Amino acid sequence: AKYYLDGKQITLHARGLQLVSDGLLDLLADVDFAAVGGMSIGADPIVAGMLTSAAQRGRDLLGFLVRKEPKGHGTQKYIEGPVESGMRVVIVEDVVTTGGSSLTAAERAQDFGLEVAAVVTIIDRCEGGSQNFTDRGFKFRSLLTIEDFGIEAPAARTETLADVELLASGAEIPEAKQPLDSGFIDLPQRLLSSESSLVEQMETSAARLRDTIDRLVVLGIGGSYMGLRALFEALCPKFHNEWPRERRGGVPRLYFDGDNLDNDATSELLEFLQAAGDPTQLANRWGIVVISKSGGTLETAAAFRLFRT
Repeated sequence: AKYYLDGKQITLHARGLQLVSDGLLDLLADVDFAAVGGMSIGADPIVAGMLTSAAQRGRDLLGFLVRKEPKGHGTQKYIEGPVESGMRVVIVEDVVTTGGSSLTAAERAQDFGLEVAAVVTIIDRCEGGSQNFTDRGFKFRSLLTIEDFGIEAPAARTETLADVELLASGAEIPEAKQPLDSGFIDLPQRLLSSESSLVEQMETSAARLRDTIDRLVVLGIGGSYMGLRALFEALCPKFHNEWPRERRGGVPRLYFDGDNLDNDATSELLEFLQAAGDPTQLANRWGIVVISKSGGTLETAAAFRLFRT
């Protein structure tokens, strides 16, 4: 960014903290909550200021701090303060950009058993934080945005978020915007939050394959299959395929094909699989997974026909 916002110039100033604390309490007038807290150290003065302002108004309010690292002794917990599981709380922050710090604080509060009623900040930099909180189901509010300081919100981000809203609304897409390729922006959230998410379908398929085969051949080319191969090589032992099924925890052996024009490699893999033995035995059964973004990649299609027959 071409500018820097130092919220501590306000929160560590007596009059500044008082104004901010009063403003945040007013901003939350319609929200039911019993405590405020946030990630140390940025949120610490804000929490203290809001507690003081609440006391001046004759209101009982609790505060808590969220550690960046768990306490090194004793309970080794992330949350410090007189809060209890089940309480409704508000997460506070001085400046929000993408919201990463406050999201972490909110998640740790939830893990502790607290219910996050809202997330508030003094200044929103308008760089995606608001949308990130909304996507995670958190109510978000800010006292100010960078536009209050005469700074324009990043044009590309603003336009992209507007495109996402337009696509989701079902309204007619202007000719100048066609084709509107913004569906991928919130695709992960939609996939995870749907009643039958793609992740759930993948887990169901994986469980079925794990229970019915002991060798899995992945057919794909380029970026279509490289993600799975990278995960396999990163997360599985180097000699995963050499271990017996019990040592592998039931995870099938994995083989990759369709990523080159080497007929010998494909032929040898097919010969190896076909020589496994009695297919009624789990240890000898194998299956294939085809990965293709377009569904029409020639190398993958050719490999599929070979392995299918």
